Amino acid sequence: MPLNTFNLALFLTRGVSLTEWDKIGTLQREIKPYQKLAESFKSIYIFTYGGVQDQKYKNLFPDNVYIVNKPILIPSLVYSFILPFVHYKKFKDIQISKTNQMDGSWSAVIAKLFFGSKLVIRCGYEWLQTIEKSGGSKLKKVIAYLVEKFAYMNADQIILTSEDIKAFVMNRFNIDSAKINLIPNFVDTDLFRPMNLEKKDRRIIFVGRLEEEKNLHSLILSLVGLEAELVIIGEGSLRTELEELAQREKVKVEFKGNVPQALLPAELNKSEVFVLPSLYEGNPKVLIEAMACSLACVGTDVSGIRELITDNLNGVLVQTNPESLRMGITELLKDPSRRIKLGEQARQKILSQNSFPIFIERELAVYNKTQLKIGTFGMINNPIYRQEPWRENISNRLEFFDVVCLVCGYQGDVAMLNEAFPNEMASGRLQVAYKEWPFPEWRYDEFAKHLNTALNLVKEQGCDWGVKLDIDTVFHEEDQKKFRDLLDKADRKDKWLVSFSKKQFFRPTRYWQKSHLPIALNLKKNMAYGFDETRYTDLCQPIEWNGISKVVYNGQSYDIPTGKSVPENKVLKSLRVKLFNYDFTFRTYDRSVELLYQIEMAHARFWGKGYSGLTLADITRETSMKDFIDTSRVRYGYMRKSMDIEEHPKAFQKSLKDLDSTQWGTELWGKIKI
Repeated sequence: MPLNTFNLALFLTRGVSLTEWDKIGTLQREIKPYQKLAESFKSIYIFTYGGVQDQKYKNLFPDNVYIVNKPILIPSLVYSFILPFVHYKKFKDIQISKTNQMDGSWSAVIAKLFFGSKLVIRCGYEWLQTIEKSGGSKLKKVIAYLVEKFAYMNADQIILTSEDIKAFVMNRFNIDSAKINLIPNFVDTDLFRPMNLEKKDRRIIFVGRLEEEKNLHSLILSLVGLEAELVIIGEGSLRTELEELAQREKVKVEFKGNVPQALLPAELNKSEVFVLPSLYEGNPKVLIEAMACSLACVGTDVSGIRELITDNLNGVLVQTNPESLRMGITELLKDPSRRIKLGEQARQKILSQNSFPIFIERELAVYNKTQLKIGTFGMINNPIYRQEPWRENISNRLEFFDVVCLVCGYQGDVAMLNEAFPNEMASGRLQVAYKEWPFPEWRYDEFAKHLNTALNLVKEQGCDWGVKLDIDTVFHEEDQKKFRDLLDKADRKDKWLVSFSKKQFFRPTRYWQKSHLPIALNLKKNMAYGFDETRYTDLCQPIEWNGISKVVYNGQSYDIPTGKSVPENKVLKSLRVKLFNYDFTFRTYDRSVELLYQIEMAHARFWGKGYSGLTLADITRETSMKDFIDTSRVRYGYMRKSMDIEEHPKAFQKSLKDLDSTQWGTELWGKIKI
């Protein structure tokens, strides 16, 4: 289903608020993705640990983005565990939950486990990996491991920012690479761009937190005795210590503190060299921003940085010691042409990999991957001749499924569908193939051939599940969410098939509840429509295909897949989602007689006898009709139930009201009524 029917929940890092982002100057950068993503979602809910003061930022978002603040008296840690229950009414209608970082991710996992939302775990930096690199305590490592294991194992999709982090997550937590998505941090390349500002001679700039992992002691020591000015933007626990070091070593350093995001491009553009001397990084936003400004960059040859800087192509890589840093900085300060060349290449790399439009495209792809892609497939042999309201049927499917695949038995049907659904055909949501139907002298093995053509067509569209529907069978639009939830459940339980209960109609207001029909197929399994030689089937049974496609029967060879019927323990049965089957409702009496006769004859051509037990030579239109009425009387007579036309799918209500006494349902009812 399109994302604009979904609601997205964003969980901020535990303890973090919009007010805090504003205070440290990152608010605009952090909220920019959700300002844009709001165009693709029905609604976005941002769950923040701030109080009511966070509501003042509501005017920065589109109308369909809602800020949900923390109740004032609940501590952040406690709130992180009860958040989904405090706001349970919202989570009943949230389809996708996403974390911003790993700390506090358990809130989103709880939302998934209790409310069924899909879970996207984002890791801008890897928590456990960072603790290990910084020499954190054993207790911190254990807590981080357990939290991340809990999150990764429950995630439907994972977003990581670098190859190094991906390798760590796969190896440490044994996570399948199939659900890991690499999305580097973005930069607003319209904001962070080369500006026509005069550069200050020998000005060097660093942006980031003033903490141990940034290796700022080495950076200051690398500038001892060097005629240059260092500008440090950011705050942290080491500020006083670094100020004292700079004063003691007589290095000219200006500590600017936090600078708003909007003013940062100018600070970068006034500098000649950007330096990131870190001991380790994830996917450093500040380096991406500096490169986007075409600034010549010096970075240490460590994980995270080396994925962005290719030495002497778009920047300079050095070691983490003061001597190596000094050499890299000195070489750039004395070579203006090299600085220009490296800066130009740096911006080109960022434009190709880290621009905002590319980031949004990748992000939307992840959200789409959280949803099963569900297609429907079936045959349509001359819909006008068959007399069903086929336009309403196909329209119903287009609303219900991601893709609709049909195999036409008449060449003219393809052109007719093109005329009826030009936009859907052009977009690829309606896929049509032609395979000749040998009417009227067809055998039941033709069903398997045509159904497998349709099955392969829906597989080619990349669907996870395919639902086989005849042209006279539809779901009710009110069951759409229940239907998707059911297939999600079947997919998690690794089921092969899902069956649905069937409402069979002979007239608009009366129906019979029929047995379960296994019509939803898990397309990751090796199934086909074919023949189980160990039991009686109608040659279009979903089977575990053994790769053999030839059936020999009565001395004749038929091109039909063979295998075993899917066992009961691989089938999920549903009573909650109903199929509406209009087998004969819209057909005239004469057309229905002809159809029953053709079905009986086709059955006899393969099996040697029809459903009635008569041989091919003894079957007539009259015997086919009599057998059908007798069977209906036995099977359905005691199961009649009343239904109002308003309880039918909306697309069919008018057609049902327009039925008159010359049509099949009204006339047949009297013949089989006991």
